[in-house]
Amino acid sequence: MYNFLHQTVRNLSEQFLLEAKNSPQLLADMAAMERYMAESYGERVLIEVLQNADDAKATDFLICEAGGHVFIANNGKPFDEKDVLSICRSGASHKKRGETIGYRGVGFKSTTHLSTQIYIHSNECTFTFSKSLAAQHLGGIDESKVPAIRIPFLIEDVEQEIARMFQRLKQKGFTTIFVFVHADYSTLLREVEAVTADYFLFLRNINSVQITLQDIQVEGTIKRDRERIVIHFKNKKSLWYILSNGFTQIAFALNENEEIIPCHKEEAVFHCYLPTYEASPFLFKINGDFSTDPSRKHITLDEKTKEVIAASAELLFAAIKKAMDTSDENILQILPLLRQKNSFSPVALFFERQFQDLLLENWVKMQDGRLISPAEYIKKPNFLEEAEWEWIRQHTPLKHTLPKIAPELLNIFDDFLGQFSKKSYTISDWLTMLSDKEFVQKMPDFIFYKLHSHLIKQVRNKTIINQKNYNLDRCYFKVNQEVIRISDASKEELYALLVAIRSQLTSSEVDWFVNKFSLEAVVEKNRNHVSETENAKNRFGVARQFVVKSEQRTETGRIKKSITRWRAAEKQCVEFEEMQGNQAKDVSKQNLGYDVVSVTPDHKKRYIEVKSVKRRGDRISMTNNEYTAAHINGDNYFLCIIYEDQDDIVFEYIQNPLEKLKLEKVVRQWEWICEEYEGDVFRVKSE
Repeated sequence: MYNFLHQTVRNLSEQFLLEAKNSPQLLADMAAMERYMAESYGERVLIEVLQNADDAKATDFLICEAGGHVFIANNGKPFDEKDVLSICRSGASHKKRGETIGYRGVGFKSTTHLSTQIYIHSNECTFTFSKSLAAQHLGGIDESKVPAIRIPFLIEDVEQEIARMFQRLKQKGFTTIFVFVHADYSTLLREVEAVTADYFLFLRNINSVQITLQDIQVEGTIKRDRERIVIHFKNKKSLWYILSNGFTQIAFALNENEEIIPCHKEEAVFHCYLPTYEASPFLFKINGDFSTDPSRKHITLDEKTKEVIAASAELLFAAIKKAMDTSDENILQILPLLRQKNSFSPVALFFERQFQDLLLENWVKMQDGRLISPAEYIKKPNFLEEAEWEWIRQHTPLKHTLPKIAPELLNIFDDFLGQFSKKSYTISDWLTMLSDKEFVQKMPDFIFYKLHSHLIKQVRNKTIINQKNYNLDRCYFKVNQEVIRISDASKEELYALLVAIRSQLTSSEVDWFVNKFSLEAVVEKNRNHVSETENAKNRFGVARQFVVKSEQRTETGRIKKSITRWRAAEKQCVEFEEMQGNQAKDVSKQNLGYDVVSVTPDHKKRYIEVKSVKRRGDRISMTNNEYTAAHINGDNYFLCIIYEDQDDIVFEYIQNPLEKLKLEKVVRQWEWICEEYEGDVFRVKSE
C-alpha cells in the first residue's frame, strides 16, 4: 500500500541522484564528512538512536538481532516527510534546541559505524540507505566516494526473515524499526556493556528498554514520580531526586530510605541529556542544554553554556533557600555535598563561582525577620564541642541571632554556613546570655564552667590589651544548685566559682580573677583547709558519681537473623535496629554526640552511641560531646555496647547512661569512663 511517505522517498531519491551525478566532488566530500562524523561520535550509535527515540516521544525502546542483522525499534511518532529529509540532509534537522535532545541533524550519520546498509520501516513504508545500492545507481562508482546516509531508496520487498521481524515488532506496538544489515556486533556489544542507568536519567519519555543480543539480555525500566526517578537496569536499582526549573535539572543520588547522598565520583558529571565526560563540581549531576563538541562528549564554555550554568546555579540556590524556609530536612542533606569538591575544570569552577555569588547575598532568614548573608552568620566557637554549641543555640536568650529553622536542623545548617561566616559571639553577647537567669539555670554544669572560663579569658585579655572594661556583675553562676548574680555573691561563693573553673585557666588568669574580686583573703583562708577540688564539689554539689538505679539485666534469647561480623560497629547497630522493625541511620560522621538515629514503629526517636569492645567488662568512655548529647536527650539516649561472645555478636543497650552508670571524670580529653555496666542484652549470630 502506497502512501504519502512512499512518494516523498521517491522524490528525494530522484533529486539526490541527479544532484550526485551533477556534482560528484560534492558527493565525495559528503562521504568524507560522513566518515568523520562516524569517527567523531565514536561508539555512540546506541546513544544516538536512543535519544532520537526519546525525541519521537517513544516510551518503549528495543534492540534485538536475527539472521545477523540488528533491529532497533521504538513506539514513538512514525516518520513523516520532514523526518526523512532530516536524515538525508546533514544539519537539516527540524528539531529545535532545548525542545529535543538532538537538534543538529548529524547524529544519525554515526550509525554508519555499525553498518553501511540500513533499512527503515515506519508509517507503512520501507526504505533503505545503502552505499552499494547508491554506487550502482550512479554507474558503479567507487563506494568510498558515496555517503551511506544521503540517497534513500524505496524498498518493495525485503527478505522473509526481516519481513517477519517487522510484523512481529509491529504487533508489539513498535512504530519505527531500523535494520542494520550485517551489523558490526563487536561495536554494538561494547556500547551495550558501557551503557549505565544514568544514560536514561534525563530522558523525557522512554520508560522501558529491552536489549537482546547473542548472549546479552538487558532490561531496564524508568519510573518517574514527580521529583523522584527509579531506574532498574542491568539488575541494579538506582534512585535519584531531581530538581528542575524546566530549563535545567540537578540530580542527587538517594539511598534506600530516599535520603540524599553523594553519588559515585564516576557518576558526578554534567549531562547534555546524556552523560558527557565533563566532571561536575560536586558529587551530583547537572543537566542542561549545554554546547558540546560534535561527539557530545565535551562541553564548550561558550555564552550559551554559561547561561545554562547560571540557571543551574540559581536552581540549586533556590532549592536550598526554600529548604531553609520550610525546614525541609531531606533537601538540606544537599548541604554536606557542597563541602566536597569533585572537579576544578573551567566548567566546574564557573558553576561554583555562579553559585557562590548567589550564596553570599542576604538570604539567610533570622528569627527576627532579618535577612543576612552567610558572612554575618554566627559560627561555632572553637572552644565548644558540637553538642555544647547545639545546646547553647537551642536555649540562648539571643533568639535574634538564630536562623529561622527547626532547632533539630541547626547543626547541619551551622556546619555549612560556618565555612563562609566571619562572625562569632562577642564578649557582649556572652555577657548578655550569662545575665539571663533562666538560661544559666538550665545550663549543664560542664558547659557553664567552660563558658565562664572562656568569658574570663576574653575579658582579661581585652582589659590588658585595649584597656576596655567589661562589667561582670550582672552575670549569674551556680552555687549549691542555686543561681546567684555575681554582684550579690559573697567572697566564699566567688571563690567556689574560681575553684570550679580553675583547671581551665592559666595561673595569670587565676590571679586576675582573684584581684578583680578581691579574693586574696578567702584564698589564703582555704589554702590549708580543704583541697580546692573537694571544696568545689561540696559547694557546687557536682555529682562525680552516677548510681545505677536498676540492676535488672534482661536477655531476649537468640535472634535467628544474623549480623555481618566484619562490618563497622555503627553499621552492625543499624542492622540490628532494623531487625527490630526500626528505621535506623548512621550519622557517626556528623559529630553529633551519637552514632545512630533510630525511629521505632510508634515514631519514637532513639539516639544511640555505639561502643565496640573486645569483651564484656572492657572499659568504655564517653567524650564530652557524647556526655552533652546524653544529657540533652535523657531517656531517648542509649549506649549500645557491642562485643563478641564465641559465635555471637552481643548488643548491650543502656538507656539514659548518665542516670544508670557510675561514671568517673578523667582529665584526659574530657571523657567519662565506666568499667561496670548492666543493660538489655541481645545475641545475634554472626556470618
